[in-house]
Amino acid sequence: MLTINRDFLSNLERRGLKVLNLRVRYLIRDAGYKGNRYKPFSSLVAYNDFHSSIMNSANPLCSAGEFPVIDNIEISNTNLYFKNEYRWYNITQTRTLVESIAYDSFRKEFQESEVIRYKQLMNDIFDQYVKDINSAIETRLNSFVDPCYVDAGYVSPNSY
Repeated sequence: MLTINRDFLSNLERRGLKVLNLRVRYLIRDAGYKGNRYKPFSSLVAYNDFHSSIMNSANPLCSAGEFPVIDNIEISNTNLYFKNEYRWYNITQTRTLVESIAYDSFRKEFQESEVIRYKQLMNDIFDQYVKDINSAIETRLNSFVDPCYVDAGYVSPNSY
């Protein structure tokens, strides 16, 4: 889960979508407990520092416990020359957006089209993230082999 989060956040940053802050929802793995735990991070650096002991270990797939899912994220688009920031809430479910954009009155039409294009890009990246997270949760909950003890791909399906 942490590697999926790392790849998701790195993908945003590579595309010029700077992560300003985020909130992670830690899904409780034990079905007997209800609720989630939330932790806000004031920057991508703070998030990476918090999870560095696991991510810098020899086998980051060997972490057990709650499932970290990015819930809210604030992004500043550094590709455009005007202020355009986005606060996304509940990105894995309802995906609510609050925009903070300062258009230039002379180029407003072009700027609006660029904002629409980048919002679609963010939605596409979020859609892929949701697919990856859901797949990882399903795999982790339904696996008979713990990735801590066996490398991915070691056990192959039965062949005839």
